Amino acid sequence: TYLIQEFCNGLFDALFHILPLGTEMDKVDSTLARGQAANAFLWDSDAQTMVANYVQKQPVLVQISAAKQLRDRVERDTESSGEARVTAERVRLSCPEIVQEKVPNPISEKV
Repeated sequence: TYLIQEFCNGLFDALFHILPLGTEMDKVDSTLARGQAANAFLWDSDAQTMVANYVQKQPVLVQISAAKQLRDRVERDTESSGEARVTAERVRLSCPEIVQEKVPNPISEKV
């Protein structure tokens, strides 16, 4: 029973560390309305690939949230800059974490 209790405690801790608190959820921008979805931007295939590759490297439980946050950020920046399409360059500008992930470390390669 000790092992079962420890296992359940671990699951409980993991659940509440992964799910955001209600107060944190209230701080996030609201989801776009369906009416605005018709104005969704077209994505270049290389931009989609960049985001998809980054999201696949995230923990499974947060992949959907990460994908939504990245898409929303990129589309918001695309709209504010007056661009008609989401390009790889827009993804690079809007999501520096994706670019930083792809930068090789020359020091570690030489070691």
